[in-house]
Amino acid sequence: MEPRSVLARPSEWDVYRPLPDTGSDPDGVAALLTTVEVSLLELPDETEQALQDRLELLDSTSGEVVDETRSDEAELGVRLRYCLDFDRAEERLEHWVEYPKTGNRVARAERELLAAFVLDRNPPLQLRAEGVLRRLASLPDPAALANRLQTFAGDIAAATDKLAESPEVQAAR
Repeated sequence: MEPRSVLARPSEWDVYRPLPDTGSDPDGVAALLTTVEVSLLELPDETEQALQDRLELLDSTSGEVVDETRSDEAELGVRLRYCLDFDRAEERLEHWVEYPKTGNRVARAERELLAAFVLDRNPPLQLRAEGVLRRLASLPDPAALANRLQTFAGDIAAATDKLAESPEVQAAR
């Protein structure tokens, strides 16, 4: 997660799905909230200490919350939820990051602690002079980058095949 990600204005294109019929819910609030939840494990000790009130026991394989009876199988981690809300009447989008445990929004300082490595906020893999890919390709070992990109492409193909073969995707056909 990029700490500045919620500073940019969201777009309708950030959510690609048919809008549900909100006839049974006149406000349509619950129906139009889009969320993505992630679990972060193996946090550095200083991050765990800073976020101690936000930590939960999580399954190390699935990232799901574990009850205290299975605590010996779990590890401490933090869950984050990205929310994107569309107000149909106002034609307005709002987005934020919150802790599912409490529903409290994640402060920027805490997002900085949990930041992932981000190459650049520009569109990925651009070869123009100021592009990140051009800079990476000009590093001392371009052959290593080429090998890494081929591995990456193979990993993406394998993940796509796995997703396409999943029961959820097969049922949607």
